[in-house]
Amino acid sequence: MSNALIIDEFNRAHQDEAFGRLLTLLDSRYRTQLPLVGPDDGAPEEVYLPADFLLIGTLNDADTARLHDLSAALQRRFTSVHVGVPMSERTHLERTYAEIPQSTFEALYGVVGTGGPQDRPEGRLRGTVTVGTHFMSEVLEYVRAGMTLDASLSTLAESHLTHLTRADLERLAAHAGQHQLQGLQTQVEKAMTAAAF
Repeated sequence: MSNALIIDEFNRAHQDEAFGRLLTLLDSRYRTQLPLVGPDDGAPEEVYLPADFLLIGTLNDADTARLHDLSAALQRRFTSVHVGVPMSERTHLERTYAEIPQSTFEALYGVVGTGGPQDRPEGRLRGTVTVGTHFMSEVLEYVRAGMTLDASLSTLAESHLTHLTRADLERLAAHAGQHQLQGLQTQVEKAMTAAAF
């Protein structure tokens, strides 16, 4: 059994400063040579990391441009594992929100996409923006509470539109219109006028 520390939203802090000596100790060769803390740090005795210590950090790659970068020294000490949209996402959501009509799911996935490679060329939101299962659940929670799908998507997609190109927005607006989501279509068309390129 491993001793593990899990840090969510890993890139919200400057890791090189936050970890200090721990950064060196992530390399298992130093764990028996260098204590994590000791009397000089105010600890009653020297404390060493266990040989099987694991550090698991999660980060949302949609935030990487706005938060702290991972240094080369830190990246060398980790293995990156991309976690995409689960293949069973739609089945799970349809079961969880069984009272919501299939036509709502068709429109939702028609605009947002599945997270697959076809989303970008087809102009769906997931083709250009990292939108996970939590986003889809939030949209469906709003629908469950009585909001229209159009209002729910308009509310939750707004912050993502500023990152899209005019061409991406044009295709997204077409999908919104195709699924009778006029509020979202208008919002996307407005974002097109403000798009830099």
